[in-house]
Amino acid sequence: MKITLIGMMGSGKSSVAREIAVRLGWDWIDTDEAIIKQEGRAIESIFAVEGEEYFRRLEKQIVAEVYQIPKDLVVATGGGAVIDPANRRIFLAKSKVFWLSAPVEVLLARTAGSDRPLLAVEDKEKELADLLDKRRKYYKIGRKINTAELNTREVAERIIRIMNIARKDG
Repeated sequence: MKITLIGMMGSGKSSVAREIAVRLGWDWIDTDEAIIKQEGRAIESIFAVEGEEYFRRLEKQIVAEVYQIPKDLVVATGGGAVIDPANRRIFLAKSKVFWLSAPVEVLLARTAGSDRPLLAVEDKEKELADLLDKRRKYYKIGRKINTAELNTREVAERIIRIMNIARKDG
């Protein structure tokens, strides 16, 4: 079984994936981290040198590989992974999908000070709002969980409860 977390940067995907994995005794993968490991450099560098299109091709390759792994796994996707139709098909066919959602103001606060390439603009709030508007229709493939008022543990517990999976520690 696989659990896929989708949503905007700053929604909590990586933290929640790690928490779910610990609670269930599963492994977890962050697709952005897998790309960094494979390329041996930061995402910012990939965007700066090769561009977003190249990054999205790497992301698609990683997604295809991750969902072939024959074990229980929690997957934290990059915020834009869901844009690709092939990725969406894989997510839906091979996992339970959860959309971690939060208002733009919360996302802005959570990503403050980060060096995320898509936020390398003057008006970060407008950029986040525009990205969310463009991606919302794709995020709707997942069961929505608003993370704005919940901590990582609470979001993880909610997903585990929805999935009705027995925890490793209980």
